[in-house]
Amino acid sequence: MATPRALAAFILATALAIPAFSNTYYFSGTINPVAPSASISIPPGTPFTGSLTLDPNVARCNCADDQHRNYDYTSGTPPGMWQVHIGSGLYDFTANSVGMEEDHNYGLFFGGGDVIWFWANPTPPPTITGTGQAANPITFNNLATVLLWSKKPGTILADANTFSVNNIVNISQWNFAGIDFSVNQGQVNGEHYRGAFTTFSSTPPGAGTPSKNWLCWILLIILLLLLLLGLIWFVRRRSRVAT
Repeated sequence: MATPRALAAFILATALAIPAFSNTYYFSGTINPVAPSASISIPPGTPFTGSLTLDPNVARCNCADDQHRNYDYTSGTPPGMWQVHIGSGLYDFTANSVGMEEDHNYGLFFGGGDVIWFWANPTPPPTITGTGQAANPITFNNLATVLLWSKKPGTILADANTFSVNNIVNISQWNFAGIDFSVNQGQVNGEHYRGAFTTFSSTPPGAGTPSKNWLCWILLIILLLLLLLGLIWFVRRRSRVAT
């Protein structure tokens, strides 16, 4: 029969065996062309939904300076990823290899100011499907296809050394927060699109139930409580037998 020490060790081992959960954030919005692009591939106001998963414990690299830092979410547990669903089967984009740059009063690729942008690394390549992708494919590269937060002038970030998820959840403080990408209309002419976030939170759009991460934590707490109650019952039973 197991001893209290053995049961306590089992509880601890169970808790340690549960993987750390990364943060998943869900967003929605509408896609619109950026002038002077014609609206051929995606009609103005086309809705989109998506999610971004990242490990908030990933540290910045030691490259660059305190104005701009890179964060490699491929090293996270689990690795970072983001996905976007545009229209009803028009474009479905999934990137399983994700990096991020945070810029304070820099924003070289986006016109200066404070900028946070998540990209999809080209290796392994992102998965893009849908009827729009077959006719007018998204022009992918890790500078042009991004989740983007931008603010001019740089009045949000103190520097680029510390990333906070609070900055990406609070979309109202940015001049623009959303997806930025291009497509090849008719396989030739590039069209530039942006889709501003209207919602961005840890709760899936329209959902009234906790996200999967919260459900996992609830199940873990219930399991640990049951194990603790079993330990208490065992100790009391042994005490009665001893007397």
